[in-house]
Amino acid sequence: MANESLRDAVGTQSQAWVDGDLPTFASYTTPRVVLNLRDRDMRGATGYQLLELTETENTGASTVQFAGRWDFVLEQRWQRIDALWKVVHVELRGTPSTPWWRRLLRRGGTAP
Repeated sequence: MANESLRDAVGTQSQAWVDGDLPTFASYTTPRVVLNLRDRDMRGATGYQLLELTETENTGASTVQFAGRWDFVLEQRWQRIDALWKVVHVELRGTPSTPWWRRLLRRGGTAP
């Protein structure tokens, strides 16, 4: 949303993840960031907590901890692009990569 504060953008994006609303979550990211997250299994979040937020006029950073099936942290760098806040870089901590059986199936093997 235009003229949205970074705090509001982080809150909306984080709640979208908890709600399973991936289109809304992705609307706050650049395409490159979406690609970086595609092999991560972050499903099962039941809540989030904003740990840190810094904001300047057109840039910012956030650290959000998600709780649920397992805990993970999203550290994101934000930039205002065309009056909208977008994640331009993301780091994940605490979440496993794609489950081993999905990686195996992707390579043409079969699951046990």
